[in-house]
Amino acid sequence: MNWIPAINVLRFMMPLLGLSIIRIRRQNRQVWLGAAFCGALIAYLLVDFPALRESPFWIFLVAGAFAIPVIFRLLAHALFDDHFKIRWHHFLILASVLVVNYVLLFLKTVSRTPGSLVSVLGVGIVTGSGYHVIDLNPLPQLNLTHTEKLILTLALQNIPLHVDSELRQLADGLLNKLLEQPVESESISLETPPAGRLKGNVFARLQQAIEGHRLVTFLRYRKLDDEVVDGVTVEPYLLYFRERAWYLVAWNPQRAGHRVYRLDRIDKLRVEKETFAPRAFDAPEYFRGTLGAVVGEPQRLRVRFTGLAREIVKKDGRFSPDDLHEENGVLFLDTIIKGEILWLRWILGFGGEAEILAPPAMRETAIAMLQAGLQKY
Repeated sequence: MNWIPAINVLRFMMPLLGLSIIRIRRQNRQVWLGAAFCGALIAYLLVDFPALRESPFWIFLVAGAFAIPVIFRLLAHALFDDHFKIRWHHFLILASVLVVNYVLLFLKTVSRTPGSLVSVLGVGIVTGSGYHVIDLNPLPQLNLTHTEKLILTLALQNIPLHVDSELRQLADGLLNKLLEQPVESESISLETPPAGRLKGNVFARLQQAIEGHRLVTFLRYRKLDDEVVDGVTVEPYLLYFRERAWYLVAWNPQRAGHRVYRLDRIDKLRVEKETFAPRAFDAPEYFRGTLGAVVGEPQRLRVRFTGLAREIVKKDGRFSPDDLHEENGVLFLDTIIKGEILWLRWILGFGGEAEILAPPAMRETAIAMLQAGLQKY
């Protein structure tokens, strides 16, 4: 049971209760009621609002606030009652009010502190002879070497999740839990993976939508050519990191197929309450044969490589032995690809050491691109 509201009410009423014990005359009732309410309200604000306690003399301000009703009453009697005398029990009652109030404040702190520590610091508190910290999620003792700590630091500090501010905080918090202090080395440098920054915790919201099978509407999405698209509702399936950026794979009902959307081009989105029945989706098969995030119709590619390009492709590591074969010092690549435009740019990067043999339409596109490039020189 939460006793804090009841304690607050009691603390607020204590000055009023204490001063009601001091007998006053009927003609001074209005003065007494106004002064008592004023003092109680000031005391309550000073104690419950930290911003009002910035001064190191706040305790004197609190005591003065509780004394305001008595002071008002003494002044009233001094002005309107010639027979009034200050009694010692007046100050005794005032002191009792202060003591009881601070007892209530202590009880409130005891009731609130354990819950606050659990929610803010992630630790549990048990009371007994004082406070004791308990681990709600104990981790096994990790005896890591210096190199292992260095690898862990590099992994969490350079993880692609850092494109989202909320997930970066989670990654940093995990690192702080695992290590007392991150380990760094000037002899190691990693390229920062993200190319852009996400807006409005897009990553976390999409991840939750995927797990909950909830529709997502792009209120504002920018294409590569800066064309703005809005009002597109999709079924999200996969968050995918490739080529320095995060992408969302989603089913687009208007296109009747899966499409890829780059997360840092999503300016604004809305996760709908409406859910959808998941379709069959095989992520490795969907991206098989792609060079990046561009996915198109599959087609068979045959390319001939000579010179240094032959050695580069042979040792590239992305092709299986069945995709490559050599003949008379020439390397032939024969594989199924998706996303023609990225493959064209990769092949043309080898210059005269690469020649597209098939498909014919792709070969003609390469010739047109080379001729357009020659016109620039």
